Amino acid sequence: MKTTLRTILATTAFLGTTNFARAASATPDDGSQLVVWAFLGMCALIVILQVVPLVVMSFGMVKALFKGKEEQPVEVVVDK
Repeated sequence: MKTTLRTILATTAFLGTTNFARAASATPDDGSQLVVWAFLGMCALIVILQVVPLVVMSFGMVKALFKGKEEQPVEVVVDK
C-alpha cells in the first residue's frame, strides 16, 4: 500500500512540475504576427483572384450546355 501511494505521489509531483515547465518555455513575442497574417492574406487574395475567372467561365459553360442549340432561320436567295 505504501509503495502504491508513493508511486502515485511521485507521479503527481512529476506531472505537476512539467506543466509549469511548459508554461515557462513559451516563445517570446517578437511582433511578427502581423507580418504572418499579411502574408497569409496576400496568399488568399491570389487564390481568390484566380478562382473568380474559373467560376465565371464554368457558369458560362453550364449555361451554354443547358441552353441548347438555337435554330437559325434559313434565307432563300432567288436569282432574277
